[in-house]
Amino acid sequence: MSSPKASPAASGKASTDASADERPLILLIDDERSVRRTVKLILETLGYSCVVAEDGLEGVERFQEHHETIAAVLLDMVMPRMSGAQAFMKMKEINPGVPIIVCSGYAPGDDLRILEREGLAAFLSKPYHRTQLRDALVEVLS
Repeated sequence: MSSPKASPAASGKASTDASADERPLILLIDDERSVRRTVKLILETLGYSCVVAEDGLEGVERFQEHHETIAAVLLDMVMPRMSGAQAFMKMKEINPGVPIIVCSGYAPGDDLRILEREGLAAFLSKPYHRTQLRDALVEVLS
């Protein structure tokens, strides 16, 4: 697999220029603004396009809008309005094949075991490093 091209982007919405169309689109769902900003920047420097959502409910809405082009999802577990586990199940109903990487600062528990049975692609323990994120995405997208 060839390495995606890096390109700068400023907004939280999916980029619409021609070069962005060639980059895999990642949906990032996290309720912490600083995490969204940092991870979005990392994703863009790794050559991905990024759509962001601040909670599970908004994440499912973004997924419905872009599910045909989303290559993978980065999903926080503990969020307001809709938990990561609930958002996971709703996104899998829309597209059972989408790789979802769960990210959490909490120890894996029963929810994670249930998600593994439902097709969880990977788990990243927060805080994670850029290389861990890169490796997880390469693995689930290969």
